[in-house]
Amino acid sequence: MRRIVKLRVRLPLKLLIVTLAGFALLTPSAEAQIDLLGLREQLEIERSTIRQSMSKWIRAEGEQVFRDGKPQEAFRAYLSAALTALDAKSEYPELHDTFARFDGNFDVDNDVHRDAMGIFLGDYLMVRYGDDLIRELRTLVKFETYNNVWERNSENLEFREAFDFLADLAGRLGLQVTNHEYETLEITLAPDGGAAQSEPLAMFTHIEVMKPVAYKWDEETKPFLLTLHNGRWVGSGTYADKGPTLLNLFTLRALRDAGIPLARPIVQLIGTTTSTSGAGVHTSLEKLTQEPSLVLAADGTFPYSRGQMGRLLARVSSARGMKSIAGIQPETFYIYKMSAFWSMNAIPAETRVWVMFEEPENSLNPSLDIVNKWRGVT
Repeated sequence: MRRIVKLRVRLPLKLLIVTLAGFALLTPSAEAQIDLLGLREQLEIERSTIRQSMSKWIRAEGEQVFRDGKPQEAFRAYLSAALTALDAKSEYPELHDTFARFDGNFDVDNDVHRDAMGIFLGDYLMVRYGDDLIRELRTLVKFETYNNVWERNSENLEFREAFDFLADLAGRLGLQVTNHEYETLEITLAPDGGAAQSEPLAMFTHIEVMKPVAYKWDEETKPFLLTLHNGRWVGSGTYADKGPTLLNLFTLRALRDAGIPLARPIVQLIGTTTSTSGAGVHTSLEKLTQEPSLVLAADGTFPYSRGQMGRLLARVSSARGMKSIAGIQPETFYIYKMSAFWSMNAIPAETRVWVMFEEPENSLNPSLDIVNKWRGVT
């Protein structure tokens, strides 16, 4: 039998929430009547057809201006093309009724509608801005943004030019930009009305990369040249963290295009002093005038964290194997060992762990197997 159990553990440290680990299921809930995974795959199959319908909104090579048009016009054009390509009127009638006349609002309490909206937004991002992502990444990778020991990153010409490039790009995407002395770039998608004063949701990325080691690169893959090699884009920072930096930036643009009413500002923080000793995410957070409600460290492996590359290793045991622990009830679990690892300049203060497990089958001693042989997904 498979269960999902949520555990909550507090650590006695005077820091704010650090790590939030959660997983979006690839398949819909039992109540859902729509194959959301199939929906995503079908959109990928029809992408070239949808792109043709969206051609006037796709920025050509060499163009500087991102076309705006009327509010939501481009995203509505995408939805129309996508729903037509999917034959949604007959294949996905519920989605057709909800999104055919999209005005920015949808039933956020409906799991299917909310998940479908996420799928449409992600596909729209790739349809309209997929080419832009590669073009801009090719430029961003060229900047040799590693610490050179003798000067601060914020004083390094390569970092400054990279920040100027990103600030200009964010401005052309219609986002608010503040450059905090070349240590942090603050890019904001602000909601209308009183929601603009709410605590922001922050996404942290960085442009600092490790200094290239010569023997790890060859003639086919230069560190500061974006190269398509064996079906993968290779270049210093494509995975951590220049690629995620641009993906988050264009995600803000996609949300702006969709015109979804926001409950709070969304702020992207781009740092220059992340892997430098004594620095970290807090260096960028200190620049904000308002404490964010949550910070997502959107690195290559996308940990949900207040710290750079913050992760948690937790060993969990079943109540069946912990009968000597007072207060442990059936179907509860006891974390008896935790350690934070690969965490640059950050220590978790609170961690939430989602555990999925299957009880051992055909076992003569299930309690022993659960404790000693069970492998969880965390």
